[in-house]
Amino acid sequence: MEAAGSDLENVTLIFDRGFDGKDNFEMAWQSPLNIVAAVKRNRRTVREVLDSLELEEFQKSYETSYGECYVYDGGRVDIGERSWRIVVSYHDSTREKVREKMDEQKQEAEEVLKESLNRLERGGPGRPPTKNSVRKKLEKVLGKRYHC
Repeated sequence: MEAAGSDLENVTLIFDRGFDGKDNFEMAWQSPLNIVAAVKRNRRTVREVLDSLELEEFQKSYETSYGECYVYDGGRVDIGERSWRIVVSYHDSTREKVREKMDEQKQEAEEVLKESLNRLERGGPGRPPTKNSVRKKLEKVLGKRYHC
């Protein structure tokens, strides 16, 4: 880019999650370029920020013909040897899909708990539900969203 005559201080490079690696982040840190990089959700420090978020904490950023976009400044997290600013962004149609999925999972989890309680109360033949068996059913219903 320098060879093409670009002023590197006015350039922002944007990377997808394939960029997410310690060496790449170290290279980006040393670069004079502005860097925007997507990171994998399961990166521990990023996951901690994501787990602490509530959708209501996001601020409306802008609106497109497809709907509204929201952002949240998640502060700074350590990635590799450096501290990076984390900004989370989503589109309102994504928000609605996530909300619908969470509501479905909540209903299914409530059914599992209700069924287990009913089984405990009525007794009868067979083994009663245990804490572990109920936990396994809930893990199946809630899955990765709740990191079970």
